[in-house]
Amino acid sequence: MTISMQPMSVEPGAFDPGQRRVLVLFAAGIMAYRLVRRWLQALHRAGYEVHIACPPDEYFDRLSQEGFLMHKVHMTRCLNPIEVVRSTISVLKLLRSSDFDFINIHGAMAGVVGRIAGALARKPTIYTNHGFTFQDDSTWAVRSIVLAVEWMLSRLTLHTMFICREDYEVAMKYGVVTPSSATLILNGIDTQAFSAEIGSPDKQTAKLQLGINPQRLVVGLIGRLIKEKGVREFVDASRIVLNVRQDLIFLIVGDSLNTDRGAYGKQMKKAVAQLGLSEKFVFTGFVDNVRPFLSAMDLLVHPTYRESFGLVIAEAMMMGVPVIASDVRGCRELIINGKTGILVPSKSPAELARAVMALGDDVAVRKKLASAASLRVRCNFDEQLVIGRFVSTIRGIVEGGSTCPSRQSSLKCR
Repeated sequence: MTISMQPMSVEPGAFDPGQRRVLVLFAAGIMAYRLVRRWLQALHRAGYEVHIACPPDEYFDRLSQEGFLMHKVHMTRCLNPIEVVRSTISVLKLLRSSDFDFINIHGAMAGVVGRIAGALARKPTIYTNHGFTFQDDSTWAVRSIVLAVEWMLSRLTLHTMFICREDYEVAMKYGVVTPSSATLILNGIDTQAFSAEIGSPDKQTAKLQLGINPQRLVVGLIGRLIKEKGVREFVDASRIVLNVRQDLIFLIVGDSLNTDRGAYGKQMKKAVAQLGLSEKFVFTGFVDNVRPFLSAMDLLVHPTYRESFGLVIAEAMMMGVPVIASDVRGCRELIINGKTGILVPSKSPAELARAVMALGDDVAVRKKLASAASLRVRCNFDEQLVIGRFVSTIRGIVEGGSTCPSRQSSLKCR
């Protein structure tokens, strides 16, 4: 399929396929390293000179060690107008100082800053949308404001890639994008790396390796410890569950960054201590490999307020760990309620606790969910398929006439 581009409000200029110098912009290095690194490696193998721009942090150095050409920029992760202007100026200076052929932007705040800077620098912009910022229960006013801003920014965008089907459908419904200016590529994981059959210790051994009594039921949470991930509700739910049964351990893998909006790592540990539950919680902080921790879990809980996809959900499903997640877009992309996992209302500790106790008491149901979940991820959300769509979409845009994946990639099996 040939991608037909609509005229932009700024003139992007002609692409030179012989140069193919792309600047990939992020608001935080952790996103580039943990979520998109292999996508960009594939883009490099496809013949593109890949530069990454993000604020300096530990992941900046790791990306540099991976061989990426790195650029330091000031990048806000909040809506402070002064910080948005500072960030835009920082990115604009970089764009004007180097001869990039186009920009690929990932993330909400980078999407605001990068598209404005790209328009001012007259650089073609390809935006990878990792999820709208409004929540499923946001008011009509909030949704309208976000969609209006996205509509305006899309006029500065050559093409938008969506990783979540519901976000894509919302954007199409409200005219934020058109069929010729957007592509659904979905998201995925390395299914081989998270295959339960390859190199996983049995659950009892995995628990022992973490110093956990193998007889305890381990309920896990993985991700950044920020308010919108539902970590406060997780603590409240754990208190409800422990009032009924005492044989649980809550394994918390992750932490919060200093730059995170709603950072809650320190507060979460304090709340647990104040409730007298410290001996029931294990905090690991950030880890490079979540697989050993997933091996030790009997359940994974993902009580987020909003989600673009939920990589950790897919990883747990692939590992055969039953998942309880919020009934929000992104989570619904992966979980068919009652078949491949359990969906509960977001911001509801009582419902979350009820689901944890129900699954905790029913080994047969956990096994049934785990088997169906693993098959669903293997069939539909293999990272290699997603990477192929990502690279093919960019080549179709940049080289004009290359074949790109279908706009609405259909699921292979359910």
